[in-house]
Amino acid sequence: MGRRAGPDTDTLAVGGADSWASAGWWVWALAPVGVLLVVAGLSWLASHLRRVGIRSVSLPDSGEDGRLRLRLAALADAVAAAAESRLATESASGSVGSGPDAGVVEVTVTARHDASLTELRRDLAAVDAEVATATGGAVPVRYLVRVHRPPRNAATT
Repeated sequence: MGRRAGPDTDTLAVGGADSWASAGWWVWALAPVGVLLVVAGLSWLASHLRRVGIRSVSLPDSGEDGRLRLRLAALADAVAAAAESRLATESASGSVGSGPDAGVVEVTVTARHDASLTELRRDLAAVDAEVATATGGAVPVRYLVRVHRPPRNAATT
């Protein structure tokens, strides 16, 4: 059994504890430490959150367990490379949309300044048909076309 408190029990007296606990300065000294701990905790939490988006999709006819999966970032790079290899384009880059555009492959194409829009449309339609054939139409692709400006010192005729 434990000891009961009473007049005959020994007590421990710590000198200065009452004056330290009643002092108001230590609350202000600990407040910045608390703020730093909250900021550190929130930054750690933010760094460990996953981005909202789709990283891969199951291809049609891949079976119930989804064995045929396609990484969208790799597809975006492949579509950009295919678009860049066409005659009417100067450069291309691909990315995967996030948020409301999750699962959409976005390809930014820079067209040559002298390319015709008909030629560019034909080239991008061919790339889009290749993507649709390869993925079974499971992945939508959005194209953003920019036209490269001609050099300023180019002679005009």
